[in-house]
Amino acid sequence: MILGIDVGGTWVRFGYVDRNKEIRHEARFPMPEVFGNSVADFADYIENYIHDCGEKPLAVAIGLPSILDKKKRRVLSTANIAMLQDIPLADLLEEKLGIPCFLNHDVKSLLEFDIDLFGLETEDTTIIAFYVGTGFGNSVCIDGKYLSGKNGGAGEVAHMPFPGASGQCGCGNKGCAETVAAGKRLAAIREEYFPETDFSELFIKHKNEAVIEEFISNIAVVIATEVSIFDPDHIILGGGVINMPGFPREMLEEKVYHFARKPLPANNLSYRYTPDGQMNGIIGSAIYARKQLNK
Repeated sequence: MILGIDVGGTWVRFGYVDRNKEIRHEARFPMPEVFGNSVADFADYIENYIHDCGEKPLAVAIGLPSILDKKKRRVLSTANIAMLQDIPLADLLEEKLGIPCFLNHDVKSLLEFDIDLFGLETEDTTIIAFYVGTGFGNSVCIDGKYLSGKNGGAGEVAHMPFPGASGQCGCGNKGCAETVAAGKRLAAIREEYFPETDFSELFIKHKNEAVIEEFISNIAVVIATEVSIFDPDHIILGGGVINMPGFPREMLEEKVYHFARKPLPANNLSYRYTPDGQMNGIIGSAIYARKQLNK
């Protein structure tokens, strides 16, 4: 069994994952409660969870909304979690728990899950994935290796400058793609244009409105930009926004086609839509950890 942990801005999810990707001891706890006032508090929380489960795992695998170093041992920076800044988290947890600890970017863990879910071959294959929720997550896998970059920040398309955008982004910059092509922007659209519509019904009731079509177009610009760079074998789409009732998948694909280079790659794009599961990240982290253990 591997203990998978998925760290989010609101909740931290825990679960033991067996070789068949089945989860036991599933639980979630408020993020501030789990982290307390220090990384030591986080380590204590994990130790107590393991004790309560009565079973010591082979390893701990943690998906983090963080920039990690190339070796994935050190957390370089994390938005909204003050103690996760430039800290050797894997080493500290291994010393405390006495078992291997593997760190992964949360979006890369999601892609690990989806590659397994869809049974995709990774040899001589390029896969790009976009997870549109409150923010805009992206991961790129080329020939079975995940694009990382010098500082571990490759694939942050959410923070590329977007033409015409000027809103303040959580990263500190203004005009990032995430300000016009993710859930925060959709919530602002609802508040301004459709305040009487429940958020979950925005696409059901208003997908043909110009402001919603513009929002879908913005998502398509981001996807088409990366398509032009990588010419992928597969495009995986998921996240809370993509999985909302009535989300206009056909409209999105038409707009990606419109913006992509023609005739190729625009004419033969391959899409996979992944369900929005709260445990996907836990399972994906465990898949990553098992690969590391088997090396």
